[in-house]
Amino acid sequence: MGIKSAFIFGSFLLFVCLIPAFEAQSVNTANESISTYKSTNSAIYNANDVRDGIVGVNNQAQLEAKSCGSTCTPDSYAGLYLEIELQPEDTMVNISIVYESWAEDAGLGETIPSQYQMSVYINHKFSDDFFLIEETTTGYGNYRNVFIGSFAPPENDTITIDYFLLHSDTNSLHDQVSARVHEIYIEEGPADSDNDGVADSEDQCETSLSDVSNVDSTGCVEGNQSTDSDNDGVNDDLDNCPNTNQNEEVNQDGCSPSQLDSDNDGVNDGLDNCPNTNQNEEVNQDGCSPSQLDSDSDGISDENDQCPGTLSGDEVNFSGCSESQSDTDGDGVNDLDDACPGTENGAQVNMLGCSEAQLEQDDDGDGVPNSIDDCPDSPTEAVVEVNGCEVVLSDSDGDGYFDETNDKFPNDGSQWNDSDDDGYGDNQFGLNPDSCPNQFGLSFIDKYGCLDTDQDGYSDEGDSFVQNPTQWADLDGDGYGDNSTGTNPDMFPDDITQWLDTDGDGYGDNAEGTNPDSCVGTIGTSFTDRFGCPDNDGDGVSNAIDDCQNSLSSDGFVDEIGCTSKQKDSDMDGVSNSEDICPQTPAGTEVLPNGCASSASGEEDSVKGFQGMVKDNLNVIVGTTLAGLGSLIGYIIFRRRSARSVKYLQLAKLASDLDEIQDIRDSIERDLSKGRMDPIVHSRIDSILDERTQLIVERMSSTVQK
Repeated sequence: MGIKSAFIFGSFLLFVCLIPAFEAQSVNTANESISTYKSTNSAIYNANDVRDGIVGVNNQAQLEAKSCGSTCTPDSYAGLYLEIELQPEDTMVNISIVYESWAEDAGLGETIPSQYQMSVYINHKFSDDFFLIEETTTGYGNYRNVFIGSFAPPENDTITIDYFLLHSDTNSLHDQVSARVHEIYIEEGPADSDNDGVADSEDQCETSLSDVSNVDSTGCVEGNQSTDSDNDGVNDDLDNCPNTNQNEEVNQDGCSPSQLDSDNDGVNDGLDNCPNTNQNEEVNQDGCSPSQLDSDSDGISDENDQCPGTLSGDEVNFSGCSESQSDTDGDGVNDLDDACPGTENGAQVNMLGCSEAQLEQDDDGDGVPNSIDDCPDSPTEAVVEVNGCEVVLSDSDGDGYFDETNDKFPNDGSQWNDSDDDGYGDNQFGLNPDSCPNQFGLSFIDKYGCLDTDQDGYSDEGDSFVQNPTQWADLDGDGYGDNSTGTNPDMFPDDITQWLDTDGDGYGDNAEGTNPDSCVGTIGTSFTDRFGCPDNDGDGVSNAIDDCQNSLSSDGFVDEIGCTSKQKDSDMDGVSNSEDICPQTPAGTEVLPNGCASSASGEEDSVKGFQGMVKDNLNVIVGTTLAGLGSLIGYIIFRRRSARSVKYLQLAKLASDLDEIQDIRDSIERDLSKGRMDPIVHSRIDSILDERTQLIVERMSSTVQK
């Protein structure tokens, strides 16, 4: 059939319903043929797969109705045309289809189409019917199973099926509709006992074999149709209840429940709440006799119910009694509340329904009386809980202690007991042993499990600041903590005489301490005449007494007033001492660049004078030179002593055993004897070594006690 046929029969459209997948027996057709048709730009693939009996990817026909704008047809379509020749014995078949569909917009992916129809046209014995399957796609990958209907083949036994897509929207935004037809099923149809092509459920006439080809869709030869006066679907000649109310469902005899009285109790089935009343029993208006009533709705008729007041929802026994109403052992306590259900007749019981004998009885010998034993069959010698049920013991870490009873650390094979319950085990050879096993504590840095008042991780015993969580160590013992980020930090943790450095220049504020800052609050680098004062030229001499503010380190050693030899001019003749060969030129004398008088006679006199001066003042020159050398040597010794002092301070703080402390002391003594160390600094280092010795001895003693 072509696309025009769809419009010819459009007036007979029927909307088919989606139904759940059902199991039916496929018929063996005599012959089948499949052809295709399509508009320009549309496509059809794998047409034969619609009848291969397989549903799924790679087993389907694909139709694409693709628009091409005004350059071709205004409508795009693609269709399959099937001719199915049936076997003569197949007088009715069911036809259904499994498919998925989607629309595509070039460049925009999947969309919702407009002006779209999926339809099926079927030519059968009684008509040419057109069915609209959908006008909106299912979406890619969404399978749909549609039952089309039951059909009888024409005289040639061949049913034709025309399945097609129609897409009338030529807007390029919705330019293609596609469908995958996974299967078109041809299966056994409904029962047709007279083989006339009309299902028994709708057949109004028994047809002889000779008239099969002459029947209409009612199953009757024209003129033989029966009448159905009450329109209940049962012909009058078969209708036992001819005056059925409109729209009431009827049985095969044409009777609705409101017309039937199956148990002959005088109440129609439609109103009868007790449809199987015994003959000759009196009933109420609901059609129920006393033997059928159940006042408490427990499923036991009042006639047989020994407990007529059962609560709604309670389960009952054959006597109509719930557990809360039953007293099986007759002890006066309902079964629901009876902890001892097998009480002997006549025995006195308590409020729980237990006699004295039952309270003492312990059948499984686990120490828990039967009356409260939830597990009355516990194995002999089993460890049980208070309810009498066995405790299944485990040892996850394999240390010989059970997780459920006596292992505080079930996942640590090196620990099991924790006397003070602080989370650290008592075994001193295990992981994270408790240094204070009988005192709850949370320290974890220097010791595990000891009292840690300020909760900084250090035990109170090893914490120099027990109430300060930001400080714990004070190596030099000056009362200021060594943690630079804590409160009141010690800026000189190795120097007991200094702790504050207000201006941050490396010299302490304590005027009585080592290298005290003479200019507190002002950053300074001086270190010869005084410490920590401004020293612009960095020669070690503070600006306050530095007569030579621009001394260069390349000019050599400076004296106590901050001047190098190149900067001094003792005879004030304008020539520095380092260049002046006549250092004692009289004041006011005009001199040459070498510092000697400029006149000829003056030059001669100067030469003689210089020779005399050298001779006369040799002791002065040598003395001055030696003094300068002495200062330089003293400075070098000072620097070397400082370096050695710093090294020994560091070693003293890090000393970890007594032998190491003794080695440090021996080295210091050798340097003292050779003058290579300041005795004052030695005294400080010696006190630090004494503190380290005491600490190591205390730790050794503690370890021995443990």
